[in-house]
Amino acid sequence: MKKFISSSGTKSISLYSNPFSSEQSYYGRVTRNTVSLENLIGDITKNQVGISAQMIYHAASLLTAEILKQIQLGNSVDLIGAGTLYLKVDGSVKGENPCTSDVQGFCVGFTPSKDVLNAVSQVKIDLVTVSDKGAKINSIINTFDQSQDKNLYRGLAARIKGSRLKISGEDSGIFFTPIIDDEPVTDPSQWVKVEDKTICTNMPSTLEFYVPKNLDKKKMYSVVLKTRFSNGGKDLKDASVVYSTPVKVSDLEEV
Repeated sequence: MKKFISSSGTKSISLYSNPFSSEQSYYGRVTRNTVSLENLIGDITKNQVGISAQMIYHAASLLTAEILKQIQLGNSVDLIGAGTLYLKVDGSVKGENPCTSDVQGFCVGFTPSKDVLNAVSQVKIDLVTVSDKGAKINSIINTFDQSQDKNLYRGLAARIKGSRLKISGEDSGIFFTPIIDDEPVTDPSQWVKVEDKTICTNMPSTLEFYVPKNLDKKKMYSVVLKTRFSNGGKDLKDASVVYSTPVKVSDLEEV
């Protein structure tokens, strides 16, 4: 019996230094979270009560088999409005008078539909990690009740779990930056710094600190880590700056 579990994910980007640029620039890679057919069916049945998951799975299996058949016949296939799947010649064809035996093989091409391109244009990034040597935030925990609902209390402790988190090097620290139009403010002059003396755990996998009391309860924030820490033991020349997903700040007595 197959299990149909709803999907979930975080849209994050890792930035890597571009060695071919004379200026400081990066190329980005979107973290790949593959959603299975079972995940898709789980989402559908969750939102469409009364539809049989097994029937959807059977229909999807028939569609998949038919798509493969049409590709083998050399036809292009419209993927239910998502775009067009088609064959391409793999590599170049050499010879003065090429024939079928000179074609080494085929690969698959895909042309996205307007609906897919529109969906991509509306993607909002949850997390940006600068450089492959930089810090990575896996979770933010409210240590008062051990919750991970992204609700922190002013003046109380919070914990960040991840990798390469240790605050080290010149002008490093933990900050809170306001979220404006669904994006974190990247101007350091608007960041609120966590006092160094309130950072009680400073390890590569764990940070524990007290949330500043002067944060505005009416705003959403992103936690910013700025550090030059490296697992190699020598601080990075360029600081790693990481922005967390949005967090809400409130007072304990409001709960």
